[in-house]
Amino acid sequence: LTCYRYTHIYKSALPPSEGGMVDLGVQGCIIAEVISWILVISCAAIYTNLVHSEVSHAVQATKLRRDAAATTRMLELVCDVVVELDGNLAIKDNATRFAAMLSLNPQKVQGSCLQEYMLHDDDRERFEQQLAATKEDSEGSLPGVMHVTMRG
Repeated sequence: LTCYRYTHIYKSALPPSEGGMVDLGVQGCIIAEVISWILVISCAAIYTNLVHSEVSHAVQATKLRRDAAATTRMLELVCDVVVELDGNLAIKDNATRFAAMLSLNPQKVQGSCLQEYMLHDDDRERFEQQLAATKEDSEGSLPGVMHVTMRG
């Protein structure tokens, strides 16, 4: 069927003055058929890999969100207050428990730096040094414990 289509297309593409009849022959039809199948299979393989990659990333992102939520819940059971910080060490959420502990307005706490609430300068420096050390050795380091004096 494909050979007939290719032969028909090539025959109709030539002007009648040049003979009008082109015969691809059996070899030409087989080569055209093989090339078309190679293209179809290649496109299908690329599409399959793309879909697999997207699904894999979506599953991994979902798993990371669940792990983070489970870790936060576990920390909330053990700790008085759990505060999530962004890359600039600013408080991400309104942190109602943190604000209540320091007798502050929860809306004012969100977006502020955690170091603002540390009473002593040496506590701020130790906190920043510990976070910098954790960033440098993120593969093998475990979370550290640090006691600081907070103010409201």
